[in-house]
Amino acid sequence: MNLPVLARENSIILRNPNAEHAEYDYTDSPDIHLYEFADGAKETTRVVDEKGKPAGHVTAERSGSTITLSADGLKGSSKVYVHADGNVKEFTLDGGSATLSL
Repeated sequence: MNLPVLARENSIILRNPNAEHAEYDYTDSPDIHLYEFADGAKETTRVVDEKGKPAGHVTAERSGSTITLSADGLKGSSKVYVHADGNVKEFTLDGGSATLSL
């Protein structure tokens, strides 16, 4: 399922590119999209399971050209996409945290 996304600055959006409908387990290897994170920004988003119940969170904080990402409640490996200035950089999150150099 593909839908256009309009995201505000400093947004974290999780999605599953293989999902056929909107109800899926967001904890199971989701793609994590970070949109236009400004220097000094820190945001957290809740992660829900297929029933819509809270199951974890993802937090991103930018300092200069580095984004520190931490995740709780995710299963498997996740791709992280950092959208900035019309460009997209791709990273992999294996485990609960990562430091991304832009």
